Amino acid sequence: LEQAEFISPYETVLKTCLFYLYKRLKNHQLEKLCHYCYVEAHVQSLQTGKTIDQTEMGLKFGQWCPGVPLSSFKGANPSVKQKIYATLKKSDEATLLYVVEFISPTITYYPFVVGSNGLNCISMFHSYMGHTGTPDRYLFPERTEFIEQKGTLGESLDTFMKKVEEVSVLNSDDPKQVLEEIIEQQFVKDPNLLALIDRGNALLGLSTDDVAERLFRYIQEKRPDLKGVAFFRKDALMILDETGVKPFHESKIKPDERITYYDGPHTYAANADQAKKKKAVVTLGEKTMFKEEMDQAIWRMRGLLTLDQSLKVVMTPYVARLIVQEGVPSKDELIAFMRKNEKKAFKQRHFTSVGQKGENLFRRVVLDQGLSFDKIKDTRNLIRANQSYVLTETTVDPKALYGGITKKVAPDTVIQAMKDKWIAELKDLEDILSDEQISYIEVEINALGEGAFPDEVSIKQVGEELVIGDDSQYGQTAISQVTANVDVEAQEVEQAQQTQTQTQTQSLQENQQVVPRDSWIYSFDPETIRIETTFTKLQEIFRGVEREECRAIADSLPPHIYGSWNLFKFPNIDPFGPKQKPIQDLIVYKKGGVTSLILVDQKEGLLWRERLKWSHSLQGECEVEISMIDLTTRACVARGRQEAFYSDAMTTRAIAILKFLSGEVDYAEDEKTPLTNFLKKDRYTFNRLEAHFHSVSYKHHKKKAFEGSVLQEIIRNVKASFYPCT
Repeated sequence: LEQAEFISPYETVLKTCLFYLYKRLKNHQLEKLCHYCYVEAHVQSLQTGKTIDQTEMGLKFGQWCPGVPLSSFKGANPSVKQKIYATLKKSDEATLLYVVEFISPTITYYPFVVGSNGLNCISMFHSYMGHTGTPDRYLFPERTEFIEQKGTLGESLDTFMKKVEEVSVLNSDDPKQVLEEIIEQQFVKDPNLLALIDRGNALLGLSTDDVAERLFRYIQEKRPDLKGVAFFRKDALMILDETGVKPFHESKIKPDERITYYDGPHTYAANADQAKKKKAVVTLGEKTMFKEEMDQAIWRMRGLLTLDQSLKVVMTPYVARLIVQEGVPSKDELIAFMRKNEKKAFKQRHFTSVGQKGENLFRRVVLDQGLSFDKIKDTRNLIRANQSYVLTETTVDPKALYGGITKKVAPDTVIQAMKDKWIAELKDLEDILSDEQISYIEVEINALGEGAFPDEVSIKQVGEELVIGDDSQYGQTAISQVTANVDVEAQEVEQAQQTQTQTQTQSLQENQQVVPRDSWIYSFDPETIRIETTFTKLQEIFRGVEREECRAIADSLPPHIYGSWNLFKFPNIDPFGPKQKPIQDLIVYKKGGVTSLILVDQKEGLLWRERLKWSHSLQGECEVEISMIDLTTRACVARGRQEAFYSDAMTTRAIAILKFLSGEVDYAEDEKTPLTNFLKKDRYTFNRLEAHFHSVSYKHHKKKAFEGSVLQEIIRNVKASFYPCT
C-alpha cells in the first residue's frame, strides 16, 4: 500500500481487499484484529447488557472461529492463539474487516490531479512536429493520425508470418492454470523457449513476482542449465536467482541462462537481450490489435531478423472461439482478427477524442485568457472560477465511480448532448471572451463529430443524467445534463468540493492545524479531543480565504465557534459560498467553564454520533459536557457521558448567527433578539454582514423568499436604527 500508485483512493481500497484475500493476513495483523473485535464486543456488551460472546461482534467471531468464544481470547495462551489465527486466516469476512478498519483509514490522496493528456499538451503550442517509436493511442488530436515510416507495419506483419512457428490453444481461461499450461506444454517441451511475452494479458491478476517465482521453481526443478528469471517490478527490470531478487544490472547471468517475463505493460519499449536461436511464447487476447500492440510485442525479441529467433503464439479457449468456431486458428486468421480489433479500437478512440477536443477548446481559451492578464490575482481568479477545465477531480464515492447502469446509445446522441452542454457553458465565458473567440469556439464545436464511430457506445446513466466521459483512473466523471438534475444541495456541493485544491494546509500555524477525519477515527475519544488543534476557529477560516466579503466579517464572528477542514475545505472554498456543504450538525462542548461550538460535516457527524453513544455508555463522573444538536430543529441528536446544556443565551446567539451565515431567512422568537444585536454592533459591520448575506450566503443557498421574511423585518429595523431618516 505504501508503494501504491493508484490515483483513485477507492480503487486502492478495492485492490487492497483483493490483495489480502489472495495473500491472507499475517499473525501480527490477526492479533490486532482479535483485539479490535474484543474491544468492540466489550463496548456492545456495556450498551446491551449481553455477554461478550452474545454481542453482534461476538457472534460474528464465533462464525469465523467455531468453537472458540471471543471472551477467551484475552487470556488465551500462545498455542491457543496460534490455532485461532490459523482459523481466522481462512475467513474472507475477517480479512475484509481488517482492511476496512485498519488499512482503509490510512489511505490518503490529493482531491485533485493536475496534468495534461497528449491532446492538451500538444494544444499548448502554435505548431508542433513529433517523433516516437511507441505512439500513445490518445496522443494525437481529433481527426489526425500519425504518419508512420513507410514499410514499418508491413515489415512487422511479414516478420510475424515468418517467425511464428506454432499457434496453440490452451485448455483453461484461468490465469493460474494458463501459467501452468505454458510451463508444462511449452517450456518443458522446448528448452529453447526463454521468454514469455504476455501481450494478451492471459496472466492478468497474477503479480509479476508471482509469475517470476513460479518460473524460477520450474528452473530449480527441471532446468539446471538456467540460473534466473528476469521480470519487471513496476518499470524496474529485476532478476530472481538463488540469492533472491535484485536489480537486473547487478546480475552477471547471461541471456541464455535465464527466462525473461514481459508482463502486459512491458510489451512496449522494454529491453532485455535474448540469446541467438532462442524462442518466446506470446499470448493473444480478445482485444489484441496488431498495430501498436502485437507489432510492438514481437520485437521484445530484438534478434528476430538477426539472431535467428522465433515465436510461438498461445491463447485461451475463449479467445480461440472468437476467431474460429473450432480447432486452432491459422496465422492468417490471427492477423485478420487483430486487424478487425484495430478498426473497432480506432472508432472508439475517435469517439473519445471528440470529447477530449471539446473539453480542450475551453481549457485552451481559459489558459490563454488567464495568461494575458497583467496581474497574477486576475489570472488566479479566472483559473479558480473555471478550474474544472484544468484540474482532474477525484472522488471516493463508489456511486460516482461505479454506480448507475450501463446503456448502449448511438454515438450521435451523445455527441449532440456534449455539443449542447459546451454551447451552454460558452455563455458563462462571455464576460472574458471577445466575439471573435466565441465565434471561433462555436465553429469548432459544431465541426466535431465527423468520421467513423462505433455503432453504439456504452454510456453510464446515473439517475436522470448520462455520464459521457469517465476516467476511472482518477475517479473523474464528466456529466452531461441531458434532463433535469434532481440532486439535492448536499450531493451537489459534496461533488463540487472534490474539485477543490488542497495546497495550503501544510503552511498553517500550529493553532490552525486540522486533523482530517480519517486520521482520528480509531483513537478518537470525544472526552479528550483537543479542540484547538483538531479544529479551526471560524474567524480564522474567514480570514484565510481570498473573497473580500468573507475576510471583512471575520472579526465580528464569535471566537468560540470552530469548524472542521472536511466541512469548510479552507482556504480554497469560500465559507458558506457556492461550494459549501450545508451546515447541519453542531457540537456543544463544555470543559472547565469554557464553551466551544464545533461545526462538522455529515460524515463526521455520523462518527460523532457513534462515539458519543459509546461515551454515554460509560460509568462515572466526567468533567466534559457534550451534546450534538441539529441546527435546523435544535433537537439533541446525541450526548456524551455528561450532557451539555445548550439553551443558554450564548449558544442561542451562535445558532442564530450560523443560520444567518447559511442564508436562512426564518428565525425562532428567541433567536430574533440575539441576531438583531449581532447585526447592530455598528454601521460599518452591519454593511459588511448584509453584503456577505446577499452576495454569498443567500445568493448560493436560497431556500425561501427574502421578501416578507423574518430576516427582512430584522434588517429593516437595524437599518432604521442606523438611518433613522430613511
